Amino acid sequence: MKRNISHLSTADKLRELAAVLEKVQPENFNMGAWGYCEDELTLDVLTSVPVTDCGTAACAAGTAAAAFEGLDLIRTGAGDWNIRAEGPNGPDWCTFGFEAASVFFGISREDAHLLFAPGCYEPSGSSRAIKRERVIGRLLEMAQKYEDQASGAKTHCSASPSDRGPAA
Repeated sequence: MKRNISHLSTADKLRELAAVLEKVQPENFNMGAWGYCEDELTLDVLTSVPVTDCGTAACAAGTAAAAFEGLDLIRTGAGDWNIRAEGPNGPDWCTFGFEAASVFFGISREDAHLLFAPGCYEPSGSSRAIKRERVIGRLLEMAQKYEDQASGAKTHCSASPSDRGPAA
């Protein structure tokens, strides 16, 4: 069952996602796909025993869509998925992909790319090779940035320029 975290601060939403990612089977984590499954992609599927025989996998944003109300995984083709969020103008206006992550978490577009774009982790490597622990670390770092901003402290995300990959 999906949880409602809409009442949480940006920092706490990011921490909630980090906690959820801790439970996802490493074999079911793939930063190269919003989500992939032949059937319904749910958090129960992602956290259960590895289901690599059917190719089920999701990235951090896809996992968020499986776990939290207000962010949805939608089929865009045979086995392909994208994420969708209700836009700031109400239920008749939706946004997709990185913009959906930005709106849902209350983060900038740049930060949505830093967190959820595989090229911002491994510019020349395989998106499948990006470990969820690395993504969790970046989520927690970003959560601290937004918490500091909310309290008036000056900070910035310390992902090194080489770790960020090419500009989106």
